[in-house]
Amino acid sequence: MMKKNKNILYQEDSHGRQNLAMTLVEVVVAIAILSIITLAFFPLFSHTAFNVRKAQSVVDAGYVAQSVLEDLYVRSKDSLYPAPPDGTVKSYDEFGKGYWVVRTTSTEDDVVKAVVKIYSDSSEKELESQMEVHLIWK
Repeated sequence: MMKKNKNILYQEDSHGRQNLAMTLVEVVVAIAILSIITLAFFPLFSHTAFNVRKAQSVVDAGYVAQSVLEDLYVRSKDSLYPAPPDGTVKSYDEFGKGYWVVRTTSTEDDVVKAVVKIYSDSSEKELESQMEVHLIWK
């Protein structure tokens, strides 16, 4: 049995205890309000997820470019390796990330200028990372 006490609706159970009762309308209104709030934040979550994936891709591409340049640096310190020939070398990365690597080198005296560009694929449309270094080749 429903009783009204001080503008609050109570329901009495079979043992005579009073429980706070909510009407169906109140429940539907509460669910509607929660749905509107949730839907308002949904685009924020999907945009954040996209940005996280893009940032991870840029960081990975930066690591690949850094690794290519570090390999050139190590070779520049070893007299067994001659300076790389001038020109451009294109290949997929050796690190299994699936990036397209374009390495351009040019030599002037003993200084080798190396530019590494990392693309998402071999079409070279989307540049993910680019690094440049000047090395004194011994």
